[in-house]
Amino acid sequence: MATEQIGGLPGSDTLLDLLCDQMPLAVAVVDSDLHLLRWNPTFEAITTTHFIADPGALRVGTWFPSLAPEREKLLASWFEHALKGELLTREARPLERLDGTTSYFDFTIAPLERDGKVVGCVLLANDATARVQAEKERSGQELRLRESENELRALFESMTDMVLMLDIDGRFVHVAPTNSGLRTAVSPEEYVGLNVREVFSPRRAEEFIGYIEAVIASGVSKNIEYRQNFAGNYVWLAATVSRVDDRHVLWVARDITAQREEQERARETEYMFTKIYEQTADGIVVTNLLTQELVEVNPAICRMHGYTREEFLKLPPAGPGGFIHPDSWPIFEEFVQAIIEGKDFRSTAKDVRKDGSIIDVEVIGVPFNYRGQPHVIAVVRDITEQVRAFELLEQRVQARTNELATLLDVSRRV
Repeated sequence: MATEQIGGLPGSDTLLDLLCDQMPLAVAVVDSDLHLLRWNPTFEAITTTHFIADPGALRVGTWFPSLAPEREKLLASWFEHALKGELLTREARPLERLDGTTSYFDFTIAPLERDGKVVGCVLLANDATARVQAEKERSGQELRLRESENELRALFESMTDMVLMLDIDGRFVHVAPTNSGLRTAVSPEEYVGLNVREVFSPRRAEEFIGYIEAVIASGVSKNIEYRQNFAGNYVWLAATVSRVDDRHVLWVARDITAQREEQERARETEYMFTKIYEQTADGIVVTNLLTQELVEVNPAICRMHGYTREEFLKLPPAGPGGFIHPDSWPIFEEFVQAIIEGKDFRSTAKDVRKDGSIIDVEVIGVPFNYRGQPHVIAVVRDITEQVRAFELLEQRVQARTNELATLLDVSRRV
């Protein structure tokens, strides 16, 4: 993440920088004058690829609203809300790209506070273009389905799915002239009269005939996914096979290659975050703010407190039997209140291990919503050794000060 400590805003620790760098959300931080301080690779990729003609404009110190001149006033007004301590969210906001097309983004702008004063803002942006397009597509489909028979016929001819009717023997009875974009070796009309055994490999043909027979026998539609070669290009198809009568099925197939590739990328990202989550030396605790129940903990926090994961998840954060020391319960109340207000929180506190020993910890809390409820992710670092070392140093300094004071007093009497 590009970064510089400006205007009193602190740099992140290594864990948060790593998480932010890998985050699929675009993240940018500005100071109280809306000058750009830091951003992650996702933000840089989106802005320099689609919205900024001069990549050099993305630099520390740039006045953020100037990155989108056509929406300069609007962006400035958004940040003004955050500078007043408000959490601002905007969904599916359209932005025109350099190529003239429009992308849609969900925005969240949150205040960054230090010592009770707003010193900057953090912007989170998520590309919602696919979702908006999907919603528009669904709306369009629902509208078209309510049209008359003639309009339904026009819709059928303009569908992007592959629509086939096959009989129980696997013979193509009808192939709809849809605009599926799949280029086959022969035209759709030439499929009519052919058997799947004449089109597909023996194994695939027998597999398809088995689906047809099962659907006709049971009357229950079947959803399948399969990989198919079309004119030298392999694509993934999701098909629904539905019974028409006791001898025919309707086979509707859709190209899902892009979705499968996106799912694979999502799995890789999830694996990466899981590794970070499990292997980081800092403890991580996810808590439901409404119930104050622990939702998830990583191995480091369990080792830090001497519990198994199952034991730790049953603990209340504070109160009798909790892992927070009674001296730090007031800090926990401040922590909860700050998170409820949508603010990040950083403090030191004392925790209690399973064996009753006390550890000093540094806690960073960040609010987020999960399944419609407010949650907080807390990063906990064991600073016991540092605290003990500092206390020992203070003791030595005090002892040395006493010695010098005694020597000075003696020297004055001599």
